[in-house]
Amino acid sequence: IQRVKVTELTSFIKKLLVIDKFIYFRIKPGATKKTAPVIISNCYLPEKDAVKIQQVDFADLFESDADITKNIKISFFDGSYVIEALKHFGQTVSGEIVCKEIGDDLVATSINLVNDDLNVSIRCTDPSLGFQDLTADQIKNIFGTDNSVFNFDVDYFKIKELKGLFSLEKEKETFKIAVTPTGIRFKGEVYNKLVNADVIVDKEIEVMFYKKYLNLFDKESYNITVCPGKAVFKSQDTNTMITIASCQSE
Repeated sequence: IQRVKVTELTSFIKKLLVIDKFIYFRIKPGATKKTAPVIISNCYLPEKDAVKIQQVDFADLFESDADITKNIKISFFDGSYVIEALKHFGQTVSGEIVCKEIGDDLVATSINLVNDDLNVSIRCTDPSLGFQDLTADQIKNIFGTDNSVFNFDVDYFKIKELKGLFSLEKEKETFKIAVTPTGIRFKGEVYNKLVNADVIVDKEIEVMFYKKYLNLFDKESYNITVCPGKAVFKSQDTNTMITIASCQSE
């Protein structure tokens, strides 16, 4: 790797850390020789009631002339340790991914970061100890929206405002997303916040979710599709999707 893009890699890892300290991602070769490789990550809460998947171009995080022909699986026991290591370098840092071959894939055993006066080796973890790749069918099932009830757009500031409203009901673990005759609203027992006036219905429909899910979201705007049993958030700023399960009424 001729260059590791420190800022971009740090941001990528931080997006995974909102789920768990154990992080995993996979470098996937391009479908053809003319197609560039991509980096895909998927992670989920221990209860598997929330799943997050994101994809970036390999070139967004690394500069390399290496010919990537196999999947390279990379995982770390604690992603914050990787971020701490990256802090010791400026923007000029190269590196290498040391791998072993397992089946049809390559599994990273360490990542070495190097500049003119510093060399840091970061040990990788066996990916099988944590998250596994989602299959195409699993992704379709988890993020599918064919049975959607309603759909709307919301910017990050509205989500941030909702987090602030949670302080009015600290004892409650849930909130509601509702489509009403006046628009989309975030609701609690004591607050009722209009977030999108463009989507309306004659008869109100509301779905309940746990507050804990809000910590999974990045500072991005989302298109949200509410379905029976879940809501699917598709970022309008990056190639990121999050699915959260709805909960029964209290």
